[in-house]
Amino acid sequence: MRRLIPAFAALSTLAFAPTAQAADIYWAPPITDEFVLPFGEEAFGDAVRAGDSFDFKDYLHIRIEGEIETGDAEKFSEVVAEHASEIFNQTQSLGVNEKNVVVSLNSGGGDFYAGLKLSDQIVGFETYVGKGDQCLSACAIAFLGGSVRMARGAKEMPIRHIHSEAVVGFHAPFSSITSAIQVSDGTPFSKELSKLIANQFYAQAQDAINEITKRMSAWELDPDFVFSMIGKKYRQEDERPLAEQYLLLNNVSALKATKTTLVADRITAPKQIGILGAFNACTYVVFENTGEYWFYEPSATMVNSSGGATPTGALIPSDVKRSGGPLPRADMKNFMQPLLPPNGDDVYFFENIMLRTGRMDCTVFKQADGRWYVQTYSPDIHSPYFPENRRREILDYDTPYPINDFTILGPDGVWNNFPAIEPSEGVAPILAQFPDTTAPSFDCTSKLDPAAEVICLIRPLGQLDGVLGKLYGQAVAKDADNTKQSQRRWLNIRDRACRPGGIDTNDPLQFRSLIDCLTYFYEMRLRELDQIASN
Repeated sequence: MRRLIPAFAALSTLAFAPTAQAADIYWAPPITDEFVLPFGEEAFGDAVRAGDSFDFKDYLHIRIEGEIETGDAEKFSEVVAEHASEIFNQTQSLGVNEKNVVVSLNSGGGDFYAGLKLSDQIVGFETYVGKGDQCLSACAIAFLGGSVRMARGAKEMPIRHIHSEAVVGFHAPFSSITSAIQVSDGTPFSKELSKLIANQFYAQAQDAINEITKRMSAWELDPDFVFSMIGKKYRQEDERPLAEQYLLLNNVSALKATKTTLVADRITAPKQIGILGAFNACTYVVFENTGEYWFYEPSATMVNSSGGATPTGALIPSDVKRSGGPLPRADMKNFMQPLLPPNGDDVYFFENIMLRTGRMDCTVFKQADGRWYVQTYSPDIHSPYFPENRRREILDYDTPYPINDFTILGPDGVWNNFPAIEPSEGVAPILAQFPDTTAPSFDCTSKLDPAAEVICLIRPLGQLDGVLGKLYGQAVAKDADNTKQSQRRWLNIRDRACRPGGIDTNDPLQFRSLIDCLTYFYEMRLRELDQIASN
């Protein structure tokens, strides 16, 4: 079990406490680190592919650290002026910068309006929040100023970067109105004074929201992201986890909503992928290709203890046809199944009907090179009639898309500040039947298989296993033969679907995917056993 501890520790430590010092703005040494890009995306010129390298080595570097305060925008302008002749083309207006400039930020927040003014001054430069740094509240507003003009006279394009081990967080603007209302000492509190304070709060909040909405177009923010940000209310001395206090940029959908690029020290190609990781990889590619989500969970409809996939071989429905080779193949004449998954055991297959795109098939498979790939197929967007100038928008138009440890998170899975590991509300009534059961049903000091190691390490999983053991005994008392048979089948499919023996548990992203997979299958089995025991 020792091999699991490093990743488990990483899952619980990727969070940061806010800073509290005044902002320091200065020219800093160049950022010499080399990064890798976990996701592919469109770019000005050639498309960016997942796995491409990236760096700021040729950039001038301005550093902003500490609390954002009134006057910081002016201070920033003074710092920029020190290198103005080197940065700007003095002979052209609305021209392209002569030198690339990146503004790195590390701040727990500060004054909202100071953040807005700083954001306006940062326009023309790229922004970056680096490894171990945080940019919260007013700092996050300043971060949105990151944008660069790519051609003379053109509109600035958002160019913002965040490291996978950095935190950028937004919440609704607030004001303490400490100096907004003048009240003499000894003035009694009254309805009139209460109304005056409430109106002042409302007016200031409305003004702050108006300032954000005026900049939405220039910042190129998704309106839904802004609405979510406004819904994150600020609380003084808030001790909740950062993910509850702030709207964080720690998933793909948030990156796309804010036109932000993720960089990382490295990406890893998983040697093994569970069914939830495979489904998330499909969901990610579908989301990038179409902007749509899948609307069901494959495990619930494809794999269960009483039917679905066969007990051995690939985890695909038994009636799905194969391509006959090591790669998937499109069959445009087959309207019932236009994508044929490859042969082999390391294969997943999913299908769905999208609201706008229509039929969408997806297969995840391991090639002979040992790497996993995802291939989606839509008769609309993978068609030879799809416009050539838009084909590069489709991640897997020509070839399957290679999977890394970020791909298996899907559009909404996070790479830091993970949510708490806890059972879903759907099984709460079942767990409530056994309030004293908190540990696994087996001895954790004995020799353990890979799944048992994780169950013993993760307390909520241990509770699920303990309750499952109790319910299993009750179900056997009601229907021994069918319960025992379905239990053997469930254990087989759980391990085939989650693949605990092959997942790299030292990788926090892969480890969390394994935990989520085991949790899903335990909850599915609990519902089945509860139904048997209740009859």
